[in-house]
Amino acid sequence: VLISTTSRTNPAAYTTVIDNLVFTEGSSQEWTLYTYQLSDYVPAGTPIYIAFREHVSNNITEGSNIFLDNIIIGSYDKTTSPFAFCTDLTKPSDNVNEKSIPIKRTDAVKSYLLDSWKDATNYNTINPQTLPLTDQSKTNDQTPDYYHIYRNGRYIARVDGNTLTYRDQPLANGTYSYYVTAVYESTHDVIASNPSNNVESRITQGTCVPDWELVGNLEHTMSVIGQIIVDGSVSTNPNDMVGAFIDGECRGIASPIPETGGLVFLTVASNMNAGKTVELKIWDSEQCESCNTFPDFVFESQSELGSINDPYLIECGSGSVLTIDFEEGFTWFSVNINTGNMGLNAILSSLSPCYNDRIISQQSFSVYSGTEWLGGINSLDHDKKYRMRICSDQTLEVTGFPAPIDVLNLSPGFTWLGYLPQDCMSLDMALGGLVPSPAENDRIVGQNAFAVYNGANWIGTLTTMCPGEGYIIRLTEHSALTYPTSDAKTSGVDKGSLPYASPIGVYPRENFEHTMMLLAELDLGGSVRSLNPDDIVYAFVDGECRGMSSPMENNQGLIFMSVGSDKEHGEEISFKVFLEDLGELMLINERLTFSALQAIGRLDDPFTFTLDAPVHMEDIASQGLFIGKAYPNPFTGNTHVPYRVLEPSSIHLRVYNSVGQMVGQKIEQRDQAGEYVIQIERGALPQGIYFMVVEIHAKKSMLQKTEKLIIH
Repeated sequence: VLISTTSRTNPAAYTTVIDNLVFTEGSSQEWTLYTYQLSDYVPAGTPIYIAFREHVSNNITEGSNIFLDNIIIGSYDKTTSPFAFCTDLTKPSDNVNEKSIPIKRTDAVKSYLLDSWKDATNYNTINPQTLPLTDQSKTNDQTPDYYHIYRNGRYIARVDGNTLTYRDQPLANGTYSYYVTAVYESTHDVIASNPSNNVESRITQGTCVPDWELVGNLEHTMSVIGQIIVDGSVSTNPNDMVGAFIDGECRGIASPIPETGGLVFLTVASNMNAGKTVELKIWDSEQCESCNTFPDFVFESQSELGSINDPYLIECGSGSVLTIDFEEGFTWFSVNINTGNMGLNAILSSLSPCYNDRIISQQSFSVYSGTEWLGGINSLDHDKKYRMRICSDQTLEVTGFPAPIDVLNLSPGFTWLGYLPQDCMSLDMALGGLVPSPAENDRIVGQNAFAVYNGANWIGTLTTMCPGEGYIIRLTEHSALTYPTSDAKTSGVDKGSLPYASPIGVYPRENFEHTMMLLAELDLGGSVRSLNPDDIVYAFVDGECRGMSSPMENNQGLIFMSVGSDKEHGEEISFKVFLEDLGELMLINERLTFSALQAIGRLDDPFTFTLDAPVHMEDIASQGLFIGKAYPNPFTGNTHVPYRVLEPSSIHLRVYNSVGQMVGQKIEQRDQAGEYVIQIERGALPQGIYFMVVEIHAKKSMLQKTEKLIIH
């Protein structure tokens, strides 16, 4: 039993004798286990080759009755650590833990060759080195099960027997010698290339390479199928590279394969089976420089990232950030950022949902189990709108690269629509790519506003579309939508909120699960339609404000009102209107029953509101929240503002000077219903005129009051 530390194919190199085993024919029919501590013969970490040389006295040429079985070195795994035998001495078995075979003598003069390696002159300056793989020594045209590749005498890779070429990783300048073995498991043959035909690669010029030093012999691996983005395009340059790094160590290197459209097949290795952060770097061979990429990902043994049809995109930069504010209750949203891993649990990992919180798509939903999201939604699509129900106010930040602007095929009826551009756009611009053009009365619905197509433009309370928002579009015909790129954005677009202040201080909350669309007119009597944008119409359910809107002066006084509910059907809606000319709140005669996504009224036939009797504003205030007037006012020292809350609420006070600069603010938290007073302290403010804004934020409602203050 012999060891060589220098050569695999030279018999004279096997100078270290581990043991001499002597057998006499017929002396034993039993198996004997022989175990050796290799570190007793060579230092740990030394590459070694092991040979079993048989000496016989009777000139046997085809073998003997001596068998080897279960040859194991350490935690041997033949898929990653080939057992390197000296083929000039013996043709060994690669059948570890399979079955016993006899030791067979070999005719060294047979010269098993991989003949396609004979002419190596064309490979001298190629980087990465590309090696042909064709075993022409077999006469029965049998395909090898796999090949083992060696560089400078060390094993570097195993490839499938159907593979025609092997591309080595990029290397630093130097001289490299390659050889290969073709392995046939069925016949236990290991055919080696003749040393005289080894490929030599002299890398001396032409290609710039990084100083990444790959760490090998690690226990666990994961795979990434991706594409490198260089200068805005997918790289097909085989000299470009992507490197995977864990704790600063290079754990994987791959280059684009031109024949596959630039796909990179990156294997990332680690001694830990999960939990380590993997950072990627791109090497731009033309610029001879590297860059950091985004996003990072977490190593998980045997996991797969990207696929041939959906490669993981790797691009220089720090990435774009999408921020979505989730309010307690329901939020409509979409995600226009590609993180590389759009799995639901990965995207929402920074949130702290409660048990039974849920996310809903148009066809499915998932529920939070307390540890993970379970259900029909496994990943988030960029072009889809979702509803999130969450137990508390939270903010989600999604970092990655902009999602591609693909053509979206939309069916007639309702479609839950995501927003792909990276900037807010006016509705006419964002939906200008609809083909064919929308039909009259087609609609686009946001969580708290909507718009209707009038044959030429979109009109309504929804005026812009923005990243992170989710929408529902209702179309008459099959259509295709192509969003504009962000370069076409309208400067200064603000997604805003309600476009008007509430004269009675009552506002609807903006996080209802469902919405209903009401296109109406306000009849002041005698078929006179209100055109006053300061006439505010309110929708109420059991005293809670569920919607507000006003006539649009430039659209013949049409009112576009979204009414919200957390129930899909059945709630009764009443209406009131504040008439600006009279300074009074009036009852409206009409009542409706809520039904999610119901569209009441058309451009050519709006629903009509008619007036009943006036309502005192004090009656509205007494039904719920209340903010009183500051007293004293004018004042010289301090003043006080009374208010009332019916549930746990936060109170926000801001004070502005006469030119609109905020000069003071205060926030109070009240955990119980009751009447309270918030104090405004003059401090160092000079005499003059100021304005205070007081807001009460409760779970189901919000109240705001603005008042002029005078300091003497």
